[in-house]
Amino acid sequence: MKEEPSDDHINLVQQPTVTKADEIIKSVNELGSLSNAIHAFSRRYDELQKHLNFIQDAIETKQQEYQQKKKLLLAPLTAQTLPCLSNEPTATEDKDDKDKKPPPAASSSSPSRSLPELGYLCKMMCGRSLRKHILSNLADLEKLRLEVPSALKSGPNPSKLVLDCMGRFFVQGKKSFNKENSPLISVRKACVLVLECFLLGCSENGIQIDPAVKAEAEVAAIDWRKRIVGEGGFTKIDTMDARALLLFLASFGIPAVFTMKEIIDLVRFSNPREISDALRLSPFLLPRIPGLCLDICIIALDAFS
Repeated sequence: MKEEPSDDHINLVQQPTVTKADEIIKSVNELGSLSNAIHAFSRRYDELQKHLNFIQDAIETKQQEYQQKKKLLLAPLTAQTLPCLSNEPTATEDKDDKDKKPPPAASSSSPSRSLPELGYLCKMMCGRSLRKHILSNLADLEKLRLEVPSALKSGPNPSKLVLDCMGRFFVQGKKSFNKENSPLISVRKACVLVLECFLLGCSENGIQIDPAVKAEAEVAAIDWRKRIVGEGGFTKIDTMDARALLLFLASFGIPAVFTMKEIIDLVRFSNPREISDALRLSPFLLPRIPGLCLDICIIALDAFS
């Protein structure tokens, strides 16, 4: 009588035999997967390291630029303030001062001491500092009109410098300019002067405006127009606001959203005789008024205003 095989014997027979070759193949496959994971991690790590290096380099570059600007800006100021460090003259200096005659008063036609500082500010593209400098010297407009045009030309990107100098004072409502002793009044006056000097100084060789600056200026002009329209339209605009916007359009271009009537209103209300020398140099204003001489337009509008 034959014995039937037990269940344990059947299971042992049915289980596949795992050879050493199979174990080696499995280990190789696992190593391959691990190698791919390590390679992916290494690639991501290298990308992250490059990104961190880029950020570090950018920070160091900005720090170097800041230190360079700081040295250049403080250099002329230090030279001017060094004589003031000692307020009490020595005995020798006191004796010499008695023998010396007082120096003659400086002529109003002599070069301004602020010219070197203006040059530094423009070369370093310090728009806000340039505006502060002009604000502190607004009492002497004639000297500023002589100095600022040539100083602007010394900058690497005059159009960008002027745009940075202006800021966004124009988004403030006209009520802000009607307040007594409002600082915005002087800011707008300084910006009008900068725009006028930009046309007078940079139009000789043609005004060069980068596409990015052009796009930023167009957005600013459209925002400016939107504020004026919201306050009653161009027929309600005051003289300085009209003059500032007209010079801005003459300097950076006129967006298509501006109508011919709006441009004529700006010319009309801006008292154009006072800025006619700058307006004549605009490469953007005359093409928008085809067949019309700007000089005749200014005289005619003055006659009816």
